[in-house]
Amino acid sequence: MHEAVDLLQRRLADKIAHRAEHLEALRRHSPGRAEPDEWRHGDLPPVRPEYFDRPVEQRQLVRHKAFVAAEENIDEAIFEMDQLDYDFHLFRDLDSGQDSLLQRLPDGADRIQYLHPARRPASTTAYHIVVDDTPAPMLSLEEAIDQLNVSGARFVFFADRATARGNVVYRRYDGHYGLITLEQGVAPPA
Repeated sequence: MHEAVDLLQRRLADKIAHRAEHLEALRRHSPGRAEPDEWRHGDLPPVRPEYFDRPVEQRQLVRHKAFVAAEENIDEAIFEMDQLDYDFHLFRDLDSGQDSLLQRLPDGADRIQYLHPARRPASTTAYHIVVDDTPAPMLSLEEAIDQLNVSGARFVFFADRATARGNVVYRRYDGHYGLITLEQGVAPPA
C-alpha cells in the first residue's frame, strides 16, 4: 500500500512539474499574431467577422423562412434557441398569444420583446429574462431593411404592415439579408 501511494505521489509530482514548465513556456512566449504563412503554438485565434461586410448596394434578400410556429412558453423557447445555437428566436408566446422575439445578450442573459408589450401577462420562467418594453415597430420589409442598414444591428424585429405578424430581417454570414416570418395557421402537434 505504501509503495502504491509513493508511486502515485511521484507521478502526480511529475505531472505538476510538467504542467508548470508548460505554463512557464506559455508565459515566456507572449501570445500574439504570427506572420503570414507562419504558425506558432499559443498564438491567439484569428479574428473573423460575424458576416461578410458586403456594400449596401450589393445586398439582396436571399433567404426567406416562413413557418407556422407552435405556441411555446419562454422556457421552451430558450431551450429551443440553445439547442439550435441561435442568437435570436422568433416564436409565438403561449402566455401572451403574441409573436415574440427572444435574443441572447452578450452577457449571457436573454431578452424578450413582444409585438405589444402592454398586453403581455406576467409570466414565470426559470431563466433570467430582460423584458424589452419597446413595442416592435410596424414596418414594411423595405423599411425594416433600411433600419437594419442604418442601425448596424445584426437583425430587426418588426410587425409587418401587411400581416401585422412578427418578422425578423437579419444579416446573413455572406452579407446578404434573410427574413423569418410567422404564418397564420395551426402548427402540427409536437
